[in-house]
Amino acid sequence: MNPQAYTMAYLSSALKKGAKIYAPLEIDKIETEKNAVHLITAENQIISARHVIFATGYERLKQLDFLDK
Repeated sequence: MNPQAYTMAYLSSALKKGAKIYAPLEIDKIETEKNAVHLITAENQIISARHVIFATGYERLKQLDFLDK
């Protein structure tokens, strides 16, 4: 299996289904609600979504520590 081709196939499928890709982007704050996630960027832009995927590499975001609770 070619990992790059596999990843690109997932990306292509997500885009066809309406996913939006924001990159590169620095997130300063994460706010959650019952049916939404709000990401606040370093430039105070707010991105709201029902689902969010963080593709950060091997290092985990400090902002995601709330998931461990």
